Amino acid sequence: MGDNSLPNSGTNSYEDDYEGTNDDDAGCNFENETSVDSVADLENINFKEISIEEVMRFHFLDREVAFMFYNWYGCFHGFAARKSRVIRNIKGEVVQQIFLCHREGVREEKYINSTSRKREHKPLSRCGCQARVVVHIDVSCERWYIKLFDDEHNHSFVEQKFERMLPAHRKMSEYDKYQMNAMRKAGIGTSRIHGYCASQAGGYENVGYNRRDMYNEQFKRSRCSISDAEQAVDFLKDMSSRDDMMFWRHKVNVDGSLRHLFWCDGVSRTDYSVFGDVLAFDATYKKIKYNTPFSYENTEFTGEKNGQ
Repeated sequence: MGDNSLPNSGTNSYEDDYEGTNDDDAGCNFENETSVDSVADLENINFKEISIEEVMRFHFLDREVAFMFYNWYGCFHGFAARKSRVIRNIKGEVVQQIFLCHREGVREEKYINSTSRKREHKPLSRCGCQARVVVHIDVSCERWYIKLFDDEHNHSFVEQKFERMLPAHRKMSEYDKYQMNAMRKAGIGTSRIHGYCASQAGGYENVGYNRRDMYNEQFKRSRCSISDAEQAVDFLKDMSSRDDMMFWRHKVNVDGSLRHLFWCDGVSRTDYSVFGDVLAFDATYKKIKYNTPFSYENTEFTGEKNGQ
């Protein structure tokens, strides 16, 4: 990480450079009443009325829980948190980390004054805020505690009704995702789904996410989910394992997309032996999103016929 010295933070300054050779810092008392190990523990804390003295008494299972604690604190006070640098000991183990206000830092002028951009710059949000939290590990019990809590901000806070709309606080629950996907399958557009969720929650500010979050979730789902072509091929593979007379072949384009698919199960081959040639063409398949015709041909079976 290079130089392990910590920057000055205005009214509260960090102490000497951390060498990582000892951990004699006296943290909190590690009482069970102030132990935070999960989201359930966070839900029992009154972040709106909590004092800094009370904040300093809490200790955490790990750094992730400590960050959730500060982010929840920020959510109830009109700002959001983000992670910053870590400090390691001589063994390479992380023993300290800094969490910052989301408005810490400033954007460089070369990006602000750039004339090569085609899109307008987003509104500036960073204003050099020095509010931060430093969490440290007590190696004797492997609990993380707050070593420094600087809560002096140099900016105004978001109104209470918009606190949960900050990027760090926006989140879709599993039920929200399930409801959105179910409505999408029914042909309902994303904007209408978001409007429905807002009407159920009593306003857009109470939804907890915006339309962009919904589009992002749909994009992630589409990237992770298996394609229709892959599902069809897997289905035919499964049929082949259960039907000894099953025959199927497929061809793909240069880009790997499915081009031709042919299959003939045992029942079809038996029907041919009884009824002879069959030719069927379903024009409705030209109306699906793939715009692909579907033909079925059953003549003397040689294993070379293909459907499209």
